[in-house]
Amino acid sequence: KITCAQGYFVQPHRAWAEGQLGPVAYFDVWIESRTEELVVQIGQLARIHGVIQRPAGTAGDVTIEARMAARLQPRVVVPNGRTSYEIRVLPGRPCALFTTIVAGSVDGYGLAKPVVVPNLDPGEVRRVDLTLTPLTGSVHGSVVLESGKPLAGARVRGSVLVPAAIPNAAPFRRECYGVSDALGAFVLIGIPRGELLLDVTVKDHPDIADPGTRTFEGVGDRSINVGAIVAPRGTKLRGQISGLQPGTVAPVVHTAPRLPDGSPDYTRWRSTRSAARGEFVFHRLAPGDYLVYVGGMDDTPVPVRVSPAVAETKVSVPSRNNAGR
Repeated sequence: KITCAQGYFVQPHRAWAEGQLGPVAYFDVWIESRTEELVVQIGQLARIHGVIQRPAGTAGDVTIEARMAARLQPRVVVPNGRTSYEIRVLPGRPCALFTTIVAGSVDGYGLAKPVVVPNLDPGEVRRVDLTLTPLTGSVHGSVVLESGKPLAGARVRGSVLVPAAIPNAAPFRRECYGVSDALGAFVLIGIPRGELLLDVTVKDHPDIADPGTRTFEGVGDRSINVGAIVAPRGTKLRGQISGLQPGTVAPVVHTAPRLPDGSPDYTRWRSTRSAARGEFVFHRLAPGDYLVYVGGMDDTPVPVRVSPAVAETKVSVPSRNNAGR
């Protein structure tokens, strides 16, 4: 039995085998876009297990991730109270183990540096014990409204680009999360050294826009205060796709903030499907310059400025109406 996630786009998916082979087989499943052939590769996984040693008094789940030069990047969460772990990895290539306590003490603990595990044979079992140490890098600040009133419940995500520590493996972003409290304050702990991207999103306030992404330098072995992050009042971007032919399927419309170099900010990419006559609307946009796409990123965008002085900005976007689209 093969189980895999089905995505909107044709792309590789992870799938695990169940039944006679047991949960030790890995399938790399994808669909060839031209032939629609289902391609399946199967192989027996290797296993890494060991003891997690952490200072007395610490509590919280521990997330262990194995980074490899492959599409498979397995991750396991060790519940609070357990002292051992096991993770399955692809054989024939090295991997680097990273750990993060996702819910624990205020200080935060993890691996001081990645633990590199050499190549494993199919079915091989290797013991690797992990010792957690304090991670002193942290960021604290607050989220407020334009009036200065604290905003509770804002989701704060910090990410730092971390080298994979093994050959031919791309660097990845190590993330940590926090939520602003009743006073609007938040704290992110366990942040590695590097350039920090701080992204704040607001979900439960229909009239408030997301503050967006900010960059901070010098995070790593110390604590920094980013101050008050203002969540502006949101506005609507209402548009009309002009020139749609009768019977055309309502296209998907995308928008993203325009960066100073003219490119879109993909971290704040948003999409919506237009109505039958080509109308579309985006809610809760922060004031600023945006790019509007009809169909996809390869289309020529329409620039538009969302003004804070009005509750709704209107834009007209031409349709491509290409045959076969």
